[in-house]
Amino acid sequence: MRHSILALVALFASAPLAGAQNLHVNDGSGDPPKLWIAINVWGLEGLPSGQTEWSLEEKLRRLSQAGGFDVVDRHTVADPSSESAVAEIAGLAKKHGFRVGMATSIDRLEQLDVAISLARKAGTPYVDVMTGPYTMPEAEAIRLIRAISDRFRAEKIALALQTHRGLVTQDLLRTVEYAK
Repeated sequence: MRHSILALVALFASAPLAGAQNLHVNDGSGDPPKLWIAINVWGLEGLPSGQTEWSLEEKLRRLSQAGGFDVVDRHTVADPSSESAVAEIAGLAKKHGFRVGMATSIDRLEQLDVAISLARKAGTPYVDVMTGPYTMPEAEAIRLIRAISDRFRAEKIALALQTHRGLVTQDLLRTVEYAK
């Protein structure tokens, strides 16, 4: 037990030396870090079970009444045709007292401008990004992740690069290398 605690202390003490300063997780405000409890609306699909599904507005109304969440987010395809979905979630989130978040997939550099534009329209301080199929060549994955990170930093939008099966961030070793 003592060795485990010592190992954790050593790990946390050396964390600033790990060189992950290229990852952008700051919203650009200068405010202290925030903890928001978020729910993605896909987790509300099919409610109520066995009955006619509630509208998105009804789901958010009930979620607001139940309490416990600060943010609702929705996966948004990085395509201009997603503007109406962004407007819908942003409007309903505000109406029911939630902040709005965004998740998206960026597999090509061409999707980056659209993703940033949609994030701006949603008014989200962060975007949860899933990127690159696992089979993407390493050099291409690194270029894409660096471009995403640099652009989000420049736009002052916090970036959450999601580890997810089937993506370049699928395994721990590969993901740690990207963070360097």
